[in-house]
Amino acid sequence: MSLAPRLRPLVLPRLTSHDGSRLADDDDHERVTFGELDLDGQHAVRTRFTECAFDGTALGELQLRDSRLHDVSITRCSSSSLDVAGSAWRDVTLERCRLGALVAYDVSMGRVMMRASKVSFVNLRAARMNDVLLDDVDVGELDLSSAVLERVALVGCRVERLVLDAATLSDVDLSRSSIGEVVGIGQLRGATLSWSQIVELAPTMAAHLGVEVAQD
Repeated sequence: MSLAPRLRPLVLPRLTSHDGSRLADDDDHERVTFGELDLDGQHAVRTRFTECAFDGTALGELQLRDSRLHDVSITRCSSSSLDVAGSAWRDVTLERCRLGALVAYDVSMGRVMMRASKVSFVNLRAARMNDVLLDDVDVGELDLSSAVLERVALVGCRVERLVLDAATLSDVDLSRSSIGEVVGIGQLRGATLSWSQIVELAPTMAAHLGVEVAQD
C-alpha cells in the first residue's frame, strides 16, 4: 500500500478584505481575502500570497507565474485558464472550483489538497509534488509528463486521460479513482492500482510489453 499524503488542516487568521485595486507583479499580500472580485486578465507574477483566501473569486485568465502561495484557501472559484507555472504552493486547499485549464508546469506543491472540483485540462509537466490529495475531482486530461510525485493520492476522482511520460512515482495511490486512457503506462512503477484497474489496463500493458494476446 502507498503511504498517504501528510496534510495538515488549514486554519487562517482574521483576514482583511482586498481594496479592489488591480494586482501587480512582484507584490506581497498577507492575511487578505479577495472575496467575489473579478481578477480576469490580471497579472501577479512573482507575487507572494501568505495566509490569504480566494472565495467566490472570478479568476478568469489570471496569471500567477513564479508566485508563492503559502497557507492559501481557494474556494468556489472559476477560471477559464489559471496560469500558475513555476509557482510554489505550500499548505494550499482548492475546493469546489471550476477550471477550464490549470497551467501548472514546473510547479512545486507540498501539502496541497484539491476537493470537489472540475478541471478540463491540468498541465503539471515537470512538477514536483509531495503530499498532495485530489478528492472527488473530475479531470479531462491530467498531464504529469516528467513530473516527480511522492505521497500523492487520488480518491473518488474521475480522470479521462492520464499522461505519465517520463514521470517518477513514489507512493502514488490511484486505486480509489476511475482512470480512463493511460499514456506512458510504463511509468506506473510506484503506483497502487486496484485489481479492476489492472484488468482494464491489461491490453495497454500488454501492448507496452510487446505481448501478443491470443484470441480465445
